[in-house]
Amino acid sequence: MDLILFPEGSLKNINNTVVNEKHLVGKSVALFFSNGSDPKCRAFLPFLQQYYKTINEAGSSQKIEIIFVSVDTDRASFEDHKKHMPWLYIDVADPLTDILKKHFRVMNAYEVPFYGSGPRSDVPCLVVIGSDGREAQLLHVCSGREEGEKGVLRWDFRNNIYSLNKKGL
Repeated sequence: MDLILFPEGSLKNINNTVVNEKHLVGKSVALFFSNGSDPKCRAFLPFLQQYYKTINEAGSSQKIEIIFVSVDTDRASFEDHKKHMPWLYIDVADPLTDILKKHFRVMNAYEVPFYGSGPRSDVPCLVVIGSDGREAQLLHVCSGREEGEKGVLRWDFRNNIYSLNKKGL
């Protein structure tokens, strides 16, 4: 059975247009868990924006894609946070947001009772998705700007390429 990580309609671009999962094929994909009210997330975002731009402008094709998964507490915070990002996102109200937070255990501390176990990473956090649709790398970027930058530089984007040919669990 094929594993469907991003159901039709769940991915949107900065223009709020639905993007098909096929857009991810051939790129290295990372889920970016972030909360706009968290100072660490706000401090890390400019570096991640520059990294995204630098990697994708080197050469003739886009190499990486980032998908914002909001850990914001409300829609207004989500909208304000999202407008600073040039990459894809999953709407804060989409059920997939909660599914991904639970699966990868990246959440706000107050959400722990809803998900049944504590977080294994604080925000901000990047989870690189492998060709099989599963986690390939967990990049801890939550320990301040300098450590966050070192974390992103460990992203093995040349060897973790997204594919639609994934097999289910």
